[in-house]
Amino acid sequence: MTLLFLLFIFFQPIPAIAQYETSLQKASVIIDPADKQKTRGYASIALVWGKQIRPPKNYNKVLINLKNAMGNWTDVYTTLHTHLPLESELLLKTPIVIITTEDDFNLTMIERMNVKEYFEKGGFIVCENARGTRITNPVEKSFKRMITETLGKEAQFRPIPKSHNIYHCFFDFEDGPPSVVIGNIINTGYIEGVWYKDRLTAVYSNMGYTRKWNDDTGNIPQLKLGVNMIIFSLIREGSIAR
Repeated sequence: MTLLFLLFIFFQPIPAIAQYETSLQKASVIIDPADKQKTRGYASIALVWGKQIRPPKNYNKVLINLKNAMGNWTDVYTTLHTHLPLESELLLKTPIVIITTEDDFNLTMIERMNVKEYFEKGGFIVCENARGTRITNPVEKSFKRMITETLGKEAQFRPIPKSHNIYHCFFDFEDGPPSVVIGNIINTGYIEGVWYKDRLTAVYSNMGYTRKWNDDTGNIPQLKLGVNMIIFSLIREGSIAR
Protein backbone atom coordinates (compact mmCIF):
# COMPACT_ATOMS: atom_id res chain seq x y z
CA MET A 1 0.00 0.00 0.00
CA THR A 2 2.83 2.39 0.90
CA LEU A 3 4.57 1.67 -2.40
CA LEU A 4 1.39 2.37 -4.37
CA PHE A 5 0.92 5.68 -2.54
CA LEU A 6 4.50 6.76 -3.31
CA LEU A 7 4.06 5.86 -6.97
CA PHE A 8 0.84 7.88 -7.05
CA ILE A 9 2.62 10.94 -5.63
CA PHE A 10 5.61 10.54 -7.94
CA PHE A 11 3.55 10.46 -11.12
CA GLN A 12 1.27 13.40 -10.33
CA PRO A 13 1.37 16.15 -13.01
CA ILE A 14 3.59 19.15 -12.30
CA PRO A 15 1.63 22.30 -11.44
CA ALA A 16 1.38 24.91 -14.21
CA ILE A 17 3.46 27.46 -12.30
CA ALA A 18 6.33 24.96 -11.98
CA GLN A 19 6.11 24.11 -15.65
CA TYR A 20 6.35 27.80 -16.49
CA GLU A 21 9.34 28.27 -14.20
CA THR A 22 11.12 25.34 -15.87
CA SER A 23 10.52 26.85 -19.30
CA LEU A 24 11.85 30.21 -18.15
CA GLN A 25 15.10 28.62 -17.02
CA LYS A 26 15.67 27.55 -20.63
CA ALA A 27 15.55 31.11 -21.99
CA SER A 28 18.58 31.21 -24.28
CA VAL A 29 19.60 32.10 -27.78
CA ILE A 30 22.17 30.94 -30.33
CA ILE A 31 23.12 33.51 -32.96
CA ASP A 32 24.25 32.48 -36.44
CA PRO A 33 26.73 35.21 -37.49
CA ALA A 34 26.29 34.21 -41.14
CA ASP A 35 22.50 34.59 -41.15
CA LYS A 36 20.64 36.58 -38.49
CA GLN A 37 17.36 34.89 -39.44
CA LYS A 38 18.76 31.52 -38.37
CA THR A 39 18.86 32.64 -34.73
CA ARG A 40 17.43 29.86 -32.59
CA GLY A 41 16.72 29.13 -28.96
CA TYR A 42 14.05 29.49 -26.31
CA ALA A 43 12.17 32.57 -25.16
CA SER A 44 9.37 33.51 -22.82
CA ILE A 45 7.16 36.57 -23.16
CA ALA A 46 4.66 37.85 -20.63
CA LEU A 47 1.83 40.30 -20.23
CA VAL A 48 2.40 42.23 -17.03
CA TRP A 49 -0.21 42.96 -14.38
CA GLY A 50 0.19 45.19 -11.34
CA LYS A 51 -1.87 46.43 -8.45
CA GLN A 52 -2.92 49.31 -10.72
CA ILE A 53 -2.03 47.84 -14.12
CA ARG A 54 -4.68 46.01 -16.11
CA PRO A 55 -4.45 45.18 -19.84
CA PRO A 56 -7.67 45.83 -21.77
CA LYS A 57 -10.08 42.92 -21.33
CA ASN A 58 -10.34 42.26 -25.07
CA TYR A 59 -6.57 42.02 -25.60
CA ASN A 60 -6.54 38.25 -25.24
CA LYS A 61 -4.74 37.49 -28.52
CA VAL A 62 -1.68 39.72 -28.11
CA LEU A 63 0.68 37.03 -26.81
CA ILE A 64 -0.87 34.23 -28.86
CA ASN A 65 -0.34 36.13 -32.10
CA LEU A 66 3.21 37.04 -31.12
CA LYS A 67 3.95 33.41 -30.29
CA ASN A 68 2.52 32.31 -33.65
CA ALA A 69 4.63 34.93 -35.41
CA MET A 70 7.75 33.63 -33.65
CA GLY A 71 6.80 30.09 -34.67
CA ASN A 72 6.14 31.06 -38.30
CA TRP A 73 9.23 33.19 -38.87
CA THR A 74 11.91 32.10 -36.42
CA ASP A 75 13.52 29.05 -34.86
CA VAL A 76 13.01 30.42 -31.34
CA TYR A 77 10.56 28.33 -29.32
CA THR A 78 8.37 30.73 -27.33
CA THR A 79 6.34 30.21 -24.17
CA LEU A 80 3.73 32.58 -22.79
CA HIS A 81 2.56 33.96 -19.48
CA THR A 82 -0.69 35.91 -19.84
CA HIS A 83 -0.85 37.15 -16.25
CA LEU A 84 2.54 37.90 -14.70
CA PRO A 85 2.40 40.08 -11.56
CA LEU A 86 5.10 42.75 -11.33
CA GLU A 87 5.89 41.59 -7.81
CA SER A 88 6.46 37.97 -8.88
CA GLU A 89 9.92 36.37 -8.73
CA LEU A 90 9.17 34.88 -12.15
CA LEU A 91 9.53 38.38 -13.61
CA LEU A 92 13.28 38.08 -13.03
CA LYS A 93 13.48 35.08 -15.37
CA THR A 94 11.49 36.55 -18.25
CA PRO A 95 13.64 38.24 -20.95
CA ILE A 96 10.84 40.50 -22.24
CA VAL A 97 7.54 41.66 -20.73
CA ILE A 98 4.77 43.83 -22.11
CA ILE A 99 2.86 46.50 -20.24
CA THR A 100 -0.24 47.66 -22.09
CA THR A 101 -2.98 49.65 -20.42
CA GLU A 102 -5.24 52.63 -20.96
CA ASP A 103 -5.04 54.26 -17.54
CA ASP A 104 -2.72 56.01 -15.12
CA PHE A 105 -0.82 53.70 -12.76
CA ASN A 106 1.59 53.74 -9.85
CA LEU A 107 3.76 50.91 -8.55
CA THR A 108 3.78 49.61 -5.02
CA MET A 109 7.07 49.58 -3.14
CA ILE A 110 7.49 45.84 -3.76
CA GLU A 111 6.74 46.27 -7.47
CA ARG A 112 9.29 49.11 -7.76
CA MET A 113 11.97 47.02 -6.07
CA ASN A 114 11.25 44.04 -8.33
CA VAL A 115 11.26 46.15 -11.51
CA LYS A 116 14.59 47.72 -10.55
CA GLU A 117 16.10 44.27 -9.98
CA TYR A 118 14.56 43.11 -13.27
CA PHE A 119 16.36 45.88 -15.15
CA GLU A 120 19.60 45.19 -13.30
CA LYS A 121 19.44 41.50 -14.28
CA GLY A 122 18.93 42.31 -17.97
CA GLY A 123 15.16 42.36 -18.39
CA PHE A 124 13.49 44.30 -21.20
CA ILE A 125 10.13 46.10 -20.98
CA VAL A 126 7.84 47.12 -23.82
CA CYS A 127 5.24 49.62 -22.64
CA GLU A 128 2.35 50.49 -24.94
CA ASN A 129 -0.42 53.01 -24.62
CA ALA A 130 -3.35 50.73 -25.42
CA ARG A 131 -5.37 53.71 -26.65
CA GLY A 132 -2.94 54.15 -29.53
CA THR A 133 -3.01 57.96 -29.33
CA ARG A 134 0.02 60.09 -30.12
CA ILE A 135 -0.97 62.89 -27.76
CA THR A 136 0.33 63.06 -24.20
CA ASN A 137 -1.62 60.57 -22.11
CA PRO A 138 -1.70 59.12 -18.58
CA VAL A 139 0.05 55.89 -19.63
CA GLU A 140 3.11 57.75 -20.91
CA LYS A 141 3.31 59.83 -17.73
CA SER A 142 2.94 56.71 -15.58
CA PHE A 143 5.63 54.79 -17.50
CA LYS A 144 8.14 57.62 -17.26
CA ARG A 145 7.40 57.97 -13.56
CA MET A 146 8.00 54.23 -13.14
CA ILE A 147 11.38 54.48 -14.90
CA THR A 148 12.44 57.47 -12.80
CA GLU A 149 11.38 55.74 -9.58
CA THR A 150 13.23 52.52 -10.41
CA LEU A 151 16.32 53.66 -12.34
CA GLY A 152 16.73 57.25 -11.19
CA LYS A 153 18.43 60.06 -13.08
CA GLU A 154 20.81 57.68 -14.84
CA ALA A 155 17.97 56.56 -17.12
CA GLN A 156 17.68 58.58 -20.34
CA PHE A 157 14.64 58.90 -22.61
CA ARG A 158 15.24 59.52 -26.29
CA PRO A 159 13.89 58.43 -29.70
CA ILE A 160 15.29 55.15 -31.00
CA PRO A 161 17.22 55.93 -34.20
CA LYS A 162 16.40 54.03 -37.39
CA SER A 163 19.90 52.56 -37.40
CA HIS A 164 19.43 50.84 -34.02
CA ASN A 165 19.68 47.05 -33.92
CA ILE A 166 16.11 46.67 -32.65
CA TYR A 167 15.03 47.59 -36.19
CA HIS A 168 17.51 45.23 -37.87
CA CYS A 169 18.22 42.26 -35.57
CA PHE A 170 15.90 39.94 -37.53
CA PHE A 171 13.70 41.84 -39.99
CA ASP A 172 14.95 45.12 -41.45
CA PHE A 173 12.92 48.28 -40.94
CA GLU A 174 14.92 50.79 -42.95
CA ASP A 175 12.33 53.53 -42.38
CA GLY A 176 11.97 52.88 -38.68
CA PRO A 177 8.85 51.59 -36.93
CA PRO A 178 5.85 50.70 -39.13
CA SER A 179 2.81 52.96 -39.00
CA VAL A 180 -0.50 51.92 -37.45
CA VAL A 181 -3.95 52.80 -38.76
CA ILE A 182 -6.64 53.14 -36.09
CA GLY A 183 -9.94 54.24 -37.56
CA ASN A 184 -9.26 57.46 -39.47
CA ILE A 185 -5.98 58.06 -37.65
CA ILE A 186 -2.56 57.05 -38.99
CA ASN A 187 0.08 56.82 -36.27
CA THR A 188 3.59 57.39 -37.59
CA GLY A 189 6.84 58.59 -36.11
CA TYR A 190 9.34 57.20 -33.65
CA ILE A 191 9.38 54.87 -30.66
CA GLU A 192 10.94 56.24 -27.51
CA GLY A 193 13.67 54.26 -25.78
CA VAL A 194 15.01 54.14 -22.26
CA TRP A 195 18.80 53.92 -22.00
CA TYR A 196 20.34 52.72 -18.76
CA LYS A 197 24.07 52.16 -18.39
CA ASP A 198 24.36 52.85 -22.13
CA ARG A 199 21.99 50.02 -23.02
CA LEU A 200 18.49 50.14 -24.46
CA THR A 201 16.50 48.73 -21.55
CA ALA A 202 12.88 49.56 -22.39
CA VAL A 203 10.73 51.05 -25.11
CA TYR A 204 7.60 53.16 -24.95
CA SER A 205 5.10 53.46 -27.79
CA ASN A 206 1.93 55.44 -28.45
CA MET A 207 1.60 53.79 -31.86
CA GLY A 208 -0.97 51.16 -30.93
CA TYR A 209 1.09 48.05 -31.69
CA THR A 210 -0.64 45.94 -29.05
CA ARG A 211 -3.97 46.72 -30.76
CA LYS A 212 -2.55 45.39 -34.02
CA TRP A 213 -0.92 42.39 -32.32
CA ASN A 214 -4.38 41.55 -31.02
CA ASP A 215 -5.93 41.67 -34.52
CA ASP A 216 -6.40 38.65 -36.75
CA THR A 217 -5.54 40.35 -40.07
CA GLY A 218 -3.76 43.37 -41.49
CA ASN A 219 -0.97 43.31 -38.94
CA ILE A 220 2.06 41.66 -40.60
CA PRO A 221 4.45 44.66 -40.34
CA GLN A 222 3.51 45.22 -36.70
CA LEU A 223 3.96 41.54 -35.82
CA LYS A 224 7.36 41.56 -37.52
CA LEU A 225 8.38 44.47 -35.33
CA GLY A 226 7.15 42.47 -32.32
CA VAL A 227 9.41 39.61 -33.43
CA ASN A 228 12.33 42.03 -33.62
CA MET A 229 11.61 43.26 -30.09
CA ILE A 230 11.62 39.69 -28.77
CA ILE A 231 14.80 38.74 -30.63
CA PHE A 232 16.49 41.94 -29.48
CA SER A 233 15.59 41.21 -25.86
CA LEU A 234 17.38 37.86 -26.21
CA ILE A 235 20.55 38.93 -28.01
CA ARG A 236 21.21 42.32 -26.38
CA GLU A 237 24.26 42.62 -24.17
CA GLY A 238 23.40 41.77 -20.58
CA SER A 239 20.15 40.01 -21.47
CA ILE A 240 18.62 37.49 -19.09
CA ALA A 241 18.93 34.98 -21.94
CA ARG A 242 22.69 35.42 -22.37
